Amino acid sequence: MIVCDVGSDSAGEGEADSVAAHAAVRIVDDLDGSNGAKTVAFALDGAGYEINLSSKNANALHQAFAPFVAAGRRVGSSRVTGAERARQYNKGRSVRELADAHGRSYGFVHQVLAESGVALRGRGGANRGKAGKK
Repeated sequence: MIVCDVGSDSAGEGEADSVAAHAAVRIVDDLDGSNGAKTVAFALDGAGYEINLSSKNANALHQAFAPFVAAGRRVGSSRVTGAERARQYNKGRSVRELADAHGRSYGFVHQVLAESGVALRGRGGANRGKAGKK
């Protein structure tokens, strides 16, 4: 959990009317609510997860996974970047194909492509009108 504490300091008597604001962001452990957490990412069964954990809880997670990691095979990064999705899209894959291939929603892939500056094709894309033509 991320907590944002916002405060303000008002001008005293005889001072100009001004308000100074300050904000402090704290990352709080998602399990026990302790301060000083950092985000830990992991994947299980093809799904990626992030959780904010204190050092103590992060170590517990690492220890719990350790025997499975030691016995398992590394298959590469589970992350697919926006640039990789854009490259695949520009080579002719549809938003729907990318979503299905990477276990993401159509809307998520569409948003990542748009934020990456990709010129999105119209409905049907590169394959529009090809079906049934001889």
